[in-house]
Amino acid sequence: MKYIYIIISILLLSSCYTPKYALTDVLLNPEKVSVKKDKSFVLVKNNFPFHAGKFNEKVDNDFKSLFGNKLTLQQNFINFDTNVFKNRLSEEELILIKDQTNKNYLLLLKTLLKPDFTNTKKDNSLINKGIKRQYHVILEVYDLQNLNIIYAKESGSLLEFKFEGISSSLTAETQLEKTYELLFKDFKNFINKNG
Repeated sequence: MKYIYIIISILLLSSCYTPKYALTDVLLNPEKVSVKKDKSFVLVKNNFPFHAGKFNEKVDNDFKSLFGNKLTLQQNFINFDTNVFKNRLSEEELILIKDQTNKNYLLLLKTLLKPDFTNTKKDNSLINKGIKRQYHVILEVYDLQNLNIIYAKESGSLLEFKFEGISSSLTAETQLEKTYELLFKDFKNFINKNG
């Protein structure tokens, strides 16, 4: 009887997949730059799943706890659409944000979600062959006084279902949060070391 429970447990555990996580430095040759925590910051979310309430609240609280009242959250700009994914920002876009915010640093937090994030209850029971859930969270920090990028890292996660009837051990929002947490931990260390 004991062996039957062990075999059933192994079968159940092997049918759950967990994501693989990675953190990548996007700047190939980052300069030694210090960020002054006593300066002002604006956090802009780009291509973000705003319907993921718990995730958005966590992001806001994490950045507020790091910068306090020096941080402003802003989503609306004239001539700058935050709903469309932005590659590295141009000098013109940086000037536009600088003029509209009057801040020292821009924290541009971006997401790329494949498939698009959904807020359904059944998102952890993907049963078709070959389904992937791939999430990327990218943080770029720009010095708005000098109009240059000083920090750029990307965290990614991949959850792949190769067989029918396999379920994930994580919901889509949990996977997204863990992907973000990997990046935020690195950024927090960067700020505390250089700020």
